[in-house]
Amino acid sequence: MYLNFFDIIILFGALQGLILSLVLFFSKPVEQTTGKNYFLALLLLILVYNGLETFSWSSAFTHYHYFFNLFSNVLIYGLGPCLYLYLRSFTRPESLTRELIAKHFAIVAFMFLIRLIILGIAVLNTSGTYVELWSADLDNLHTVVSDNLSVVIFWLYLSLSSREIWLYQKELDNVTPEEQEAFKWMRSLFICMLILGTAWAATTIYPVVVKATNNNYYYPIEVLQVLFIYWLGITGFYRIKVVHVETQSNSNAFFESIPADTLQECEKALVKAMEQDKLYLETDLSVNKLADHVRLSPKTISAVLNQHMQKGFNEFVNYYRIEEVKQRMAKPENQSLTIAGIAYDSGFNSLATFQRVFKTFESMTPKEYLALVTKGEPKKA
Repeated sequence: MYLNFFDIIILFGALQGLILSLVLFFSKPVEQTTGKNYFLALLLLILVYNGLETFSWSSAFTHYHYFFNLFSNVLIYGLGPCLYLYLRSFTRPESLTRELIAKHFAIVAFMFLIRLIILGIAVLNTSGTYVELWSADLDNLHTVVSDNLSVVIFWLYLSLSSREIWLYQKELDNVTPEEQEAFKWMRSLFICMLILGTAWAATTIYPVVVKATNNNYYYPIEVLQVLFIYWLGITGFYRIKVVHVETQSNSNAFFESIPADTLQECEKALVKAMEQDKLYLETDLSVNKLADHVRLSPKTISAVLNQHMQKGFNEFVNYYRIEEVKQRMAKPENQSLTIAGIAYDSGFNSLATFQRVFKTFESMTPKEYLALVTKGEPKKA
């Protein structure tokens, strides 16, 4: 075994990533501001595996090299889904069903199955059973195809992730300071993964262009990967744990200082603002505007909504907007109106946001719901 400077960097980066991923797995997040940490932990574990795989062949540490060869280019397909689902845990946490998660990780299961088939053919050939396929040829073909396909899949998930960032950014005027801080973290993470994805694509294209005969061109992206892990450990983890814990502690202290009767009065005022005053019809409604209307501080409203009523501001307001949409859809005089027109009249300022929120609340699209209403079969609560 021979260790050079790059090998040491990669090894220490992988070890730090392993420690950080374990901490994230066993930490208790507050998902509104930290997301579902197990997606981030799994993303780190994939990078750790990839780093150790590089270390095994780079350092000529061949004792465990075969372990990485058995299922190479399998876990790397989970990198994109981990990033996308982690960001989605901020933007649409209620939509992360087991079915959705399984669907996005199906590509990993499929690539694992392919490797099992190749391994099975190799075992049959070794045992003397004749199979009209050479496992070595299949392995080489799989390596070439999967190397390129993994980059394409990752960039597909980068585009999906950018959409989640865009959707969240459109609602920044209606979120709490803690959620704005979460958006900065999401954006920073996405930019880092975008840089990593660009370097990954360049690494895939480079040997084809220059016809490289060795694997040294992998070092830059591996070092970049290690730098990303270090950044995540220093900046990201600090933001997730230290900043959030301090903010949450202050928020809890403030909430506990509010008398019980004040909490009830505030809740009644918020409900009255929606049900009687119909503030939700204002497309630019924000926490500050609602605070001015009920004559309470934005901090008090946020505390009552988040910790007393167990709802975020957007969830609270959008509930009434969706109910308004459903009532308007049921009225015969509105049958000539478009779904978009009804949504805008009910307080939504974005058709994409309306579609997403409606499906979250009703488990069906607005068009599907309208079809049921037209048939006289409205969805039961």
